[in-house]
Amino acid sequence: MKKLTLEQLAIYLPYGLKCRILNYKCDYVGIEKSTINGYYFLKDELHLTYNGGATGKRNGKEIEIFLHHLSNYTDINSDAMNALNVDISTHIEINDVAIKYKSYLSVSHEAVKVMAQNLMDFMWLIDEGLAVDSNKVTK
Repeated sequence: MKKLTLEQLAIYLPYGLKCRILNYKCDYVGIEKSTINGYYFLKDELHLTYNGGATGKRNGKEIEIFLHHLSNYTDINSDAMNALNVDISTHIEINDVAIKYKSYLSVSHEAVKVMAQNLMDFMWLIDEGLAVDSNKVTK
């Protein structure tokens, strides 16, 4: 079974990445959903900080992260695309990634930054089962 890596999480951390803690009932914090606000390593294991500083071993199998699926951005005139406050060239690059015409590795830094800031799943983590479409998450 695949698990989330720091490389996959790191780009989203400055932008309020939300997650579901799968074993929250066994966790001393006792919350199910939170915002990840940092990380550290202890004995080569990834630990995340969340809920304003609580910490726990969250190795990628114990959390689900919430991202916006890129299918929301396949139409250049969609409401989701129009909500982005960016120039047309960035719109086109995001659309190119959404329709799988280009990889996120071949678009501008600005386009990747906008996708990260808006918590878009440009690494296709939802399709790999490593993230959850935020549109399908109940409050």
